[in-house]
Amino acid sequence: MKTFAANSLAALSVLAMSLPVQAFADTETTKTAPSVTDVALSATGELHGQVVQSSGRPVSNAAVQVSHRGTVIAEVKTDVKGRYAVKGLRSGLHVVKTSQGQHVCRFWTGQTAPAAAKKSLVMSVDSQVVRGQFGASGFGAAMGAGTMAGAIAGTTFTTVGQKTYNLDPGTPPPASP
Repeated sequence: MKTFAANSLAALSVLAMSLPVQAFADTETTKTAPSVTDVALSATGELHGQVVQSSGRPVSNAAVQVSHRGTVIAEVKTDVKGRYAVKGLRSGLHVVKTSQGQHVCRFWTGQTAPAAAKKSLVMSVDSQVVRGQFGASGFGAAMGAGTMAGAIAGTTFTTVGQKTYNLDPGTPPPASP
């Protein structure tokens, strides 16, 4: 019986190692909310910003879109110094997009903006993005550790449950009990 249980545990561990972790992941807890940047609009409801390369050089003639609830409400191009201004905005959540990225922003009027709100939005168009599948924490790490522990335990139980015999041809095997 011990051998059957140990073999079943080992087989289950091997099966678990062959399945992708996404099969077990809870999609609601693994989603990460986008970070939100607080930006203070000017007194006239204007967003000021700049588009630069990762080296800090300004990007001229870059397209910048501002969306609210999925609808594009403004589209502008940067000047030779990479600067832009979007007029007539109001407070709330917006998405500011360039050709290579986007920022989720919470626009505030000058009177209601928190002290930490940015006065302008600087976006980099050629920053590198490094994406990984699973971090060293969360369900993926626990699944990997549990699978390894199960495989080791299954192998150990299987080995301990088996009898060992001296296979030296000069020594006869032990008698049956």
